[in-house]
Amino acid sequence: MHRSVARFAALAAALVAAAGCGGGSGAGTSGGPDGKGSEDAVAGVVRVGDKHLTHGKVEFHTAGGKVLRSVIQSDGTYRVRNAPAGPAKVVVESGDPPPMAAAGGGGGKAVKLVRVDFAAKYADPATTDLVYEVKPGRHQYDIVLAP
Repeated sequence: MHRSVARFAALAAALVAAAGCGGGSGAGTSGGPDGKGSEDAVAGVVRVGDKHLTHGKVEFHTAGGKVLRSVIQSDGTYRVRNAPAGPAKVVVESGDPPPMAAAGGGGGKAVKLVRVDFAAKYADPATTDLVYEVKPGRHQYDIVLAP
């Protein structure tokens, strides 16, 4: 278990570093410079009560067996792109902040990533009770988790 947490932390740190502070891959951006595009996407904010998750990942597990992933940004936003229409189980994983990001990560504006605990059932497609009906186009789906 400790190794998988360490691997997840390293992966999350790399993804945070790759995403950067600018806007090309966060929720709310798509297509051209005006933010409008024809891409199918589900985007929203992940939170527990009134606390946003500052790191982790969201997965949509489709009925056809496809898994689509998104990194949770430091403001709690996520975006899953090109999910096929139909029901999808929603999985959320988080935990301790990645060590590099928790320490400020490097140049630029330091972002404080914090741990927000939530029910373990959301981290497994077999136990999550979150299901979202994906439709063509762009849609907002805020994910609210129980503690």
